[in-house]
Amino acid sequence: MLSPQKGSTDWPPYSARNYSVTPLGSRSGLIQWVEGATPMFHVYRKWQLRQAARKQTTSSAKGANEAERPSELFFKKLKAAFNSNCIAGDTLTDRQKWPLAILESVLEELIKETPRDLLSR
Repeated sequence: MLSPQKGSTDWPPYSARNYSVTPLGSRSGLIQWVEGATPMFHVYRKWQLRQAARKQTTSSAKGANEAERPSELFFKKLKAAFNSNCIAGDTLTDRQKWPLAILESVLEELIKETPRDLLSR
């Protein structure tokens, strides 16, 4: 979690803290509840919904789609990257076979689409 440091003049005025995680499965866990915290996903999702609403008001097409879920957006871009690099579609089901270079390119593409000042908005 990022939180403001009290009494510090360091820049940026945020610090990272560790919280306990209770394992729920091999790939999931329950993070300790932090009072007053806003999840990063919530900030990103609200930005996505604002962008979709803005597009819908400027678009003349009726029934414009709602913003895609972040996981759907990631897989859509990943599938397009696999197709452009002639990688079989069945590779999508096995994450261990995903080429690192393609994952990095998809990540960079998503980063470019997300505003750098998203948290400060």
